[in-house]
Amino acid sequence: MTMQKFLQAADPIYKNPIFAFPLTDTDKLSLTANVPKLYAIPSNTEIFLANATRDIYVLFGSSAVIAEIPDEYDILDGSAPMLNPGVICNITFSNYTHISFVSPYSCTVTIQRWSRR
Repeated sequence: MTMQKFLQAADPIYKNPIFAFPLTDTDKLSLTANVPKLYAIPSNTEIFLANATRDIYVLFGSSAVIAEIPDEYDILDGSAPMLNPGVICNITFSNYTHISFVSPYSCTVTIQRWSRR
């Protein structure tokens, strides 16, 4: 199977390979340990990739969203933040306008965004 066919099979919403359109932007955040930071998602973002120098927790939502570092208890109501989320596709199809980042460590986060527009 060619890489193009593999990528199309992995993401059938996109009829072309995922990275067929160029990187739109790269942003950088500096996180202070245990202090959430809010990032406004540009309206045309389709694919989002977050990388960090340490573990990060990420929560998507509105301008009021605040990610917290989970404690030792289970969170089973769907409100838990994601740990090191990697690639997130189809952000434009959601109601998310902001992302909250938090880490137990001071670290750097880079955010890559792709858009066809």
